[in-house]
Formats: sequence, structure tokens, C-alpha cells
Amino acid sequence: MRHRTAYKYAGPVMLSHHLLHLTPRATPSQIRLETRLDIQPAPDEPPIRQTDFFGNDIAIFDLATPHERFNVESSSLVKVDPQPLPEPGETPPWQAVADQVIGNHDPGSYRVADFIGRREISTIVEQLREYAAPSFIPGRRCWKPRWT
Repeated sequence: MRHRTAYKYAGPVMLSHHLLHLTPRATPSQIRLETRLDIQPAPDEPPIRQTDFFGNDIAIFDLATPHERFNVESSSLVKVDPQPLPEPGETPPWQAVADQVIGNHDPGSYRVADFIGRREISTIVEQLREYAAPSFIPGRRCWKPRWT
């Protein structure tokens, strides 16, 4: 896969700081075979590689040379092994998943917990609750084909 970002500034930029999220994530079903970043103008120092809170690879660098353009291209070769979807009847009800994640200190639960609302601090507008209610019927399975 390839991603390219290009900026053209109105005038010279003397110093810029960059944090890139352009490296595909490595998972059991997605293997990075090759990854490359092409940064122009090239930074004086190689990017610092780190992993963010969510497990994504990041590249951090500064451009301390005056520049009017900035281009970055990420190229990656990735092997993907598609994972089979579970049968709809085999998935747990959504409330069971939410209850399992909330307050669970297992590292796997942390990845999911950031994507669910905090019941105790979320303010739910009644119109949104009414709109979402048909999708969150108690006992409904987590995955249900759209055509049923």
C-alpha cells in the first residue's frame, strides 16, 4: 500500500515538528513484510520510532531547514490473512461485551474500552438514544448480517 501527503506553504517554514501514523499495524492476521518512509526535505536526524498508546507505530521528527514544501510517502508491503467471521448466533449479546470490558484490567480490554462510552460520565441526548435504540435491543448479538 502507498500513502502520499504533500504540503505547499505560502512562505518559508523555518522549523516544523511531525508525528506520522503511516505504518500499517502488525497483528496476527496482518504481517508487515516491508515498510519505507520517504521524507522530503529529509530531516537532519532519522525519525524516532515509537508505539503510541493504542499500539500504532509512529515516527517523530523535526525539519530544521527552511522549506516551502513538505512531502512524505509511506510504502508498505503487507500480507493479510482474512479471519473468518463468526456465525451471528455465536456472538455474545452487546451488553455482555460492554460489561466484560468496563472495569476489566486485562490489556486486551483496554484496546476496546476506549471505544465505548463511559456510562457514568456520558451525557446522552434523548434524540440520539431514540435513534440508536433499535440497534441496541437487549440480547441482540454483536454481529448480525444487514440482510436479516
